[in-house]
Amino acid sequence: MNEPAWRQSRVAADGTHHVVGGRPLYEARFLRALSFHEPGLAAVCDGRAAWHIDGHGRPAYPRVFMETFGFYENLAAVRNENGWFHIRCDGTPAYAETHDWCGNFQGGRAVVRRDGGYFHLLPDGRALYETVFLYAGDFRERRAVVRLDGGACAHINEDGGFAHPHRYRDLGVYHKGLACARDAGGWMHINAGGVAVYERRFARAEPFYNGCALVKTLDGTVEIIDERGRRIHAVMESPPAPPERGESKNRGDLFQSLSADLAAYWKTYTLAVMARLAAADKFPLRDEEAAGILGLPAENAKVFLRALAELDVVRRNGDEWRLTAKGEFMRPGHPLSLSAAAPVWSAFAEAGAGRWLDALQGEGDAADVFSAIAGQPQKVAAMHRMLAAYAKHDYAALPAALPLAGIGRLIDAGGGSGVAARLIAGANQAINIVVLDRPEALALLEKETGGESRISGHRCDIFSPWRLTADAVMLARVLHDWNDRCAAAILNNARAALQPGGKLFIVERVRQHGEEHGLCSFHLLTVGGGRERAQDEYRNLMESASFAF
Repeated sequence: MNEPAWRQSRVAADGTHHVVGGRPLYEARFLRALSFHEPGLAAVCDGRAAWHIDGHGRPAYPRVFMETFGFYENLAAVRNENGWFHIRCDGTPAYAETHDWCGNFQGGRAVVRRDGGYFHLLPDGRALYETVFLYAGDFRERRAVVRLDGGACAHINEDGGFAHPHRYRDLGVYHKGLACARDAGGWMHINAGGVAVYERRFARAEPFYNGCALVKTLDGTVEIIDERGRRIHAVMESPPAPPERGESKNRGDLFQSLSADLAAYWKTYTLAVMARLAAADKFPLRDEEAAGILGLPAENAKVFLRALAELDVVRRNGDEWRLTAKGEFMRPGHPLSLSAAAPVWSAFAEAGAGRWLDALQGEGDAADVFSAIAGQPQKVAAMHRMLAAYAKHDYAALPAALPLAGIGRLIDAGGGSGVAARLIAGANQAINIVVLDRPEALALLEKETGGESRISGHRCDIFSPWRLTADAVMLARVLHDWNDRCAAAILNNARAALQPGGKLFIVERVRQHGEEHGLCSFHLLTVGGGRERAQDEYRNLMESASFAF
């Protein structure tokens, strides 16, 4: 009997479908597709809903969920508006309860989280034991790692009892009878009784494979040890102390590095030209036809293709040029296309360092790139296509991250073409969302939502009173565009729009240390006076607008 095609399949490089031998397994395309698992089903999503498909790309059952994951032991973890649970292959729930999160079944047991605690479930939904842990992992070799209330780690066996009496600062799963463990001295390996099998301690230790394990000693040497902790041989001796940041013994390397930074605009312009020529959709190209199809002189076409190859967006195979997996993102039809982003970024570069210097020196009011392009429909569309691509990539987990229960109306302030609004509306059927933005952005919103009744637009300058009320306000990548004065004005409008007890959701990248996101902050400063902020800076902003934590 021939093996089913789905068994031979893999997820395509762009993550939107499955292929066998480089050929699509079916015609459908998704925002995300995961691998096929027994009994021949794969989890997929389109940005609004998630489900499982069969080997022909067809839905395996009539229901949809907010998130779906692979089948393990004929059960799959899914999430809907009520929480997480497991379903059977026909899409029906395996049990009645829901959880805050679910893992996959391994050996008839799955980890779940509820009310901040972890425990293991049986396939019928019953808890394996009564204890709730700070954390619990999957079972391997009939044992699982758990973290106890005091922070120590232990192993439990299949009935939930402790596998041995020993506790450690960190633990790994058992592999061939031994597990990695860390005590006050460092990492080592322990046996089934929880006892160290040698006296040495390491900065890092990996599981044993055929009697050998890779470890890193406390002084930095990387070596292979046997099951008695004895060195078999050194992979890398202890390295010398690293130089201070900015130091180098090779002045030529520093020169070349700075030179590459100075000429980095080459990359932006090359990709912008690729987008303006609509070149991505013209691949694959043979050498003899490239110039004619791209509309370039023959020698210039060769130079252009070599430039794209250096950026790893195309690759030559014999006499044919093909897009790489990275280059696929330059196709206009790709679900996460960045084709509109390249001309936008090149336009920012063309604005000139003079304006950047003015912004840096604090001369005049903060720029407003959105107002500047308002009367130029093509630039508006390109800007919002770029923002939508980043949002689709970054916001997939947003509905699960926000506490949306009990919210009937949400204002998505500065929500643009509505990517975040569509994700949230698709994940929560009880919520209505008002996207507050400029009129040119809302025109794009109307096209994208297709008349979705639970998503509406409200034309408003974000700095003027909104004249709206809601249970919650979301500011997704809005505050980082503006200086503190403008950000405070936005927050004050948000507070005025909230019903008593309302919630404010701020979605931003938080700067964790001093030099992080420096270049991005410099860019934001030049186009709106903004920057990436640290958590304390956001806290100060919100306190100035009288928000409580």
